[in-house]
Amino acid sequence: MFVESTTDWIKIAELAITFFGGVSITGVAGAVYRRHKERSEHRQSAEYLYERALKLDKRGKTKQAEALYDKAIERDPTLIDALEKSAGYKKSRADYPRIIEAYTRQINLKKDRVRAVDDTLKLIALYEKKAEADPDNPAWLTRLRECHLFLQEHKQAVDDYWHLAKCYAWRGGCRNELGKYEEAIEDGTVAIRLDPKYAIAYNNRGNAKAGLGQYEESIADLDEAIRLDPKDALVYYNRGNAKRKLGKNEDAIKDYDEAIRLDPKDAFGYNNRGNAKDDLGQHEDAIKDYDEAIRLNPKYANAYHNRAIAHEALGNTEQAAADRAKAAELEGSQGL
Repeated sequence: MFVESTTDWIKIAELAITFFGGVSITGVAGAVYRRHKERSEHRQSAEYLYERALKLDKRGKTKQAEALYDKAIERDPTLIDALEKSAGYKKSRADYPRIIEAYTRQINLKKDRVRAVDDTLKLIALYEKKAEADPDNPAWLTRLRECHLFLQEHKQAVDDYWHLAKCYAWRGGCRNELGKYEEAIEDGTVAIRLDPKYAIAYNNRGNAKAGLGQYEESIADLDEAIRLDPKDALVYYNRGNAKRKLGKNEDAIKDYDEAIRLDPKDAFGYNNRGNAKDDLGQHEDAIKDYDEAIRLNPKYANAYHNRAIAHEALGNTEQAAADRAKAAELEGSQGL
C-alpha cells in the first residue's frame, strides 16, 4: 500500500487496531492515529472552542465568535472567560434575560470559591479595629499579618472575589432594564458589600431606586458613585434625571452640563437638559438642546417629540407639526 497522506496513516492505524484486536500499536501509523485522536478530542474541548472564538473576535467575525463562546459554555459551564465574552455580546444587543443568565452562572460558580476570602476580609476589618483600640497588644497585628498572608497565597480566590462584585453589579443593571427594580437593588447591595468602592454598583442601585420613585435615596447612591468616580458622565446624567423628577430643574441642568462636558456626543444628555430647560420656561434654549440631540442622533424620535412641545409653547405651530410628524414616523419604523 502506497502511503500518500496523514489520512492514509490513520487508515493503516485503524486497520491495525481491528486486526490485532486493540493490542498496542507501534510505528508511525500508531503514533499518527493517537495524535489524530488527541487533536480530535482537543477540538471538541471548551478551551479549544474558546480559543477559536477569540481569534474570530479579533478578525471582527462577531456572530461566529458568539456562537463558539456559547458552544464552549455548553461543553464547560464553568468556563468564566467564555461566559464573560458571551454576556458582552448579548449586552450589545440588549438581550437582557440571556445576560442575566450568564452573570447568574458566574455568581453561582464563584460564591463558594470566595467565601474564605469574604471571611478573611471581615476578620481584617475586625482586627484593625481591635489593634486601634488596643495598640499595645501585639496579638492583633499578628492576626492581621496572618490574614494578609492568606490573601497573598490565594490570589485567584481574591480575584474571583472582586469579580463577583462586578457580576452582581452588572446583573443588577440588566434587571433595571427589565424593570425588576427590587431584584436590582438586592444585587447592588451585595456588590457594594463585596466592594464598597465600586462606583458602578452605586450607580446601578441608584437607578433601581429611581425606578421605584425613591428619588432622594437614588441621589444619595449617585452622590457616592460620583465621589468614587467623578469622570463618569452617565452618573451625572442619571442624577440629573432623579433631580428633575423632584422638580429640581436648576440642579438637574448642572448635572446635565457636566455629563455633556464629559461626553459631548451623548444625545440623551442634550435631550434631557432640554427637558429641564423647557420645564423652566426656557423654550428657546431647550430647542437648541433638542437641535443638538437630533444632530447627534437623527433617529431620536423622543427629541423630535420634545422639540415639538417647545415649539408649541412658543406658538411655532408649523415647526411643531413637522416635528410631531417626524417623531411619529420614527416611532413607527422603530416599533415604538
